[in-house]
Amino acid sequence: MYFRLLGLIFAGLLLSSCAGADLPGFADSAVAATTGVNPQEQLERRMDPDRRARELEAQQNEIGVREEVTAADTDTRSLASLIHLYSNWSVLLVAGDYRTSVGTPTDAFDNARRTMAQNLQNLGFDAANMAQLSVRPGRYGDPRVHDASYESIYSDLRAQRQTAVDGCMVYITSHGTPQGLSLGETGILAPDQLNEILDNNCLTSPTIVIVSACYSGTFAAGDMAQPNRIIMTAARSDRASFGCGEGDRYPYFDACLFQSFPQSSDWVDFARNVRGCVQSREQAEGLTPPSSPQVFIGEEMRDIAQSPFIAGNFSSSSSGF
Repeated sequence: MYFRLLGLIFAGLLLSSCAGADLPGFADSAVAATTGVNPQEQLERRMDPDRRARELEAQQNEIGVREEVTAADTDTRSLASLIHLYSNWSVLLVAGDYRTSVGTPTDAFDNARRTMAQNLQNLGFDAANMAQLSVRPGRYGDPRVHDASYESIYSDLRAQRQTAVDGCMVYITSHGTPQGLSLGETGILAPDQLNEILDNNCLTSPTIVIVSACYSGTFAAGDMAQPNRIIMTAARSDRASFGCGEGDRYPYFDACLFQSFPQSSDWVDFARNVRGCVQSREQAEGLTPPSSPQVFIGEEMRDIAQSPFIAGNFSSSSSGF
């Protein structure tokens, strides 16, 4: 009995010893499970105190890369949305006269029409959605350029609106009077007539109108000043503008439009730069009274007015259709 009891005690001690020997990593495994780091790594970290700093830096770099990729992806989507912002807008470009202030021929208005077309394409407007009008369409050898008249302005814009329905962009460069814009031999386009054209064709779609002419400020007031419109004009309603002589490539306001496109971040900045450009040129040449270009931004157009311009190869020279 005594020897049997000793045997049981000895067996128990042996089993206890073997259990400890058979599970050498049990405590270590528990530590690893709670800390996420195994004992070997803990030992190495104690022996190399800079290791943890390097690991943290690597983690931060990885997070930074992920953030940069996310930001780049967001920028790409934003650029894509800007590129397509104007791609389905109808565009109408009109050169309303071919004469200087003394009646001699000039290409200044048609030069401006063609150069504006190129610059608008660089902003994301689609050439397929553009209609161009001139009082001398045959001079430029392009059957797509139609004769400028009230009827063609109305019909050509309506035709474009059948497919390009997101907005309207209208640019008219010509001589002006307090009553309206010259359309060559066909008469005057008055503000209420242009407003009727826009109301009947563009409806409530976002609309941008640029009018380059003497006394053109009358197109930025009254019924023309709708909440869905941005309107820029070359002059106040009681002021002349300058630069339609035989030797002028463009009227001064139009030249400043083309100069300001690559310098501007959005339509608001564009209008500010154009006005500054015109003021500088008129002061340099001693032209008085100043034309004082006007801008109107309707409440519904504030987001578009501040939408960034796409960086493009803006043109300051006339080219093709």
